Amino acid sequence: MSLHQSAAAQAALNRIDTFLARTPPPEAEKMLAGGGRAPRRPRRPHRRGGGVGHPTPDQPDDHSPWLVSVAANLSSFVKIHRFEFDEARALQRWAAPYHHRSNGPFSAVYGSSYAGLAATEQLAGAEESYQHALQVARESMGTRSHAGRMASALLGGVRYEQKARWCGH
Repeated sequence: MSLHQSAAAQAALNRIDTFLARTPPPEAEKMLAGGGRAPRRPRRPHRRGGGVGHPTPDQPDDHSPWLVSVAANLSSFVKIHRFEFDEARALQRWAAPYHHRSNGPFSAVYGSSYAGLAATEQLAGAEESYQHALQVARESMGTRSHAGRMASALLGGVRYEQKARWCGH
């Protein structure tokens, strides 16, 4: 789904918010790992402005690093969508140890990429975040992987914009 379809994107974010607010952490972890089925519709009406911005568990070390990492990435995505760039970057700094402890490199690549997206919107630090994402992808799964291509494209976009500004375009 594209965020250009803002009504559909907001509806999807609302469903995620409801799911995370109503599902106990062990069951949510099982569902996110593919071992269960997420609810098709909420059982009660959704209140706007709820917990989507903060799905990270209160006691992160009581959960798998993967769950904490995915929750932080989801929360960062939502924060970027809501123009909360400082909060998204702070969350990714906090989540970095969980990204690196989770299975596989995807969490670290996506986390660095989300930090870079937030930084791009603030015009500060994006290139370093994208370089880190690309380095993790290159060392673990290669630059031809989906995550590697995403990091490469984001880094290329920032460098293109830098050159355009330098040349006065």
